[in-house]
Amino acid sequence: MSHKIVNKLVVYMAFAIILMSDLAAQEFGRNSREMANFNYDIAVFPNLTSSKMKADVFVWLRNDQIQHVMKDSVFQARYQINLSISKKDENLAILTKDSTFVRAVSTYRETIDPDIQHLHQFTYMINPGDYEFEIRVFDFNSEKSMIRSIKKRIRPLTSKDIYLSDIVLLDTPNLDTLTADNILSPQRIPIQDTIYLYLELVKPDNMPSYSIEALLQRNNENRRFAFRNDFKSASRSTVVMLELLKENMAIGLNEIVVTAKSGNLEKQVSKRVFFLQTSISGDIIDTGSLGEMVEQLEYVARGDEWRDLMNAEEGELEQVFRKFWELRDPTPGTPENQLFDEYYKRVRIANNQFDTPKRDGWRSDKGRIFIIYGPPDSIEKSDPFATSFGAYEIWYYEEIKERFVFYDEYGFGDYRLISNNY
Repeated sequence: MSHKIVNKLVVYMAFAIILMSDLAAQEFGRNSREMANFNYDIAVFPNLTSSKMKADVFVWLRNDQIQHVMKDSVFQARYQINLSISKKDENLAILTKDSTFVRAVSTYRETIDPDIQHLHQFTYMINPGDYEFEIRVFDFNSEKSMIRSIKKRIRPLTSKDIYLSDIVLLDTPNLDTLTADNILSPQRIPIQDTIYLYLELVKPDNMPSYSIEALLQRNNENRRFAFRNDFKSASRSTVVMLELLKENMAIGLNEIVVTAKSGNLEKQVSKRVFFLQTSISGDIIDTGSLGEMVEQLEYVARGDEWRDLMNAEEGELEQVFRKFWELRDPTPGTPENQLFDEYYKRVRIANNQFDTPKRDGWRSDKGRIFIIYGPPDSIEKSDPFATSFGAYEIWYYEEIKERFVFYDEYGFGDYRLISNNY
């Protein structure tokens, strides 16, 4: 971001966007032993050469979910993914696998960036049946972990019926291979121009043609996205690729339903997806999320603007919200609004890093300072084992000559701001 843009941000808002350099080997972290939820997906594909089916397990980890420590002039994260697959109602796992990974970045800012994520893909050949997949991620640096359990029915492939694989979401129509370069997490999809639905279909040999129908549903109401096409194929197995355009995406939870038909034969698969709005220039702002986004402006909205936002009728709120951010666009005339993107990126980081049992992360004292001023240049922490009088953290901001002291009186991670000067 240029100095010209930064200067405009200082004028418009009561905070500065501080670009980070390498920082001390101290970082934010939760006080519990449970890490933030990671995203995952399981997709089963047909296999024409044996009775076993191919199961792909995908695990996404964002940089702000894993702890980094300074080592050899870089910030390094080290974690393990344990995957256990067991038959339904059986205690004995039929397959377990431990995989350890090391990731390194050069700046502290990258260590808490939720837009930097790592996809891990595990492929297994497995017999049809009902299974439970247990995914455990353990962070060696923070000693925190999270376990996700998913029940999955793996259907057999027959010669007399249509088989549809699970849906995989891609950001590019690359059919060469399904890799980390183009697979999207269904739980966290930024709204973009196009996403692609990838499926594999196997049909009976005596079925010369079939139709594919796709529908996007939200709140039990069909949206504009509806795709239907007829296919003729001599091959028993084929890849189906469908396009979902930006104007048909809606912020929040959606369900994609794909149906294959031929005569009396019919198969249907579905996938739940969650779309995120990432730019004020987007065409869709969901009213369910808009209210919370407006609340999160309480740190920066001035008196009259805050009253306008709070008093706006439901049908007027989006327009008032857009006007608020248009007045603070450092590059008017371009699709991007860097200030909007940076502000809500900080809100997401605050929610991931500073939430407590009593309040969301953005409402905490740490979250408020982080949203207004950005990541600190350095952090000083007390030794939790050296005193019984609570813990403290001191955040230093060199450019603005500020020091913020947070105190956790009872040791539950509820840090309160007690001082903010040098």
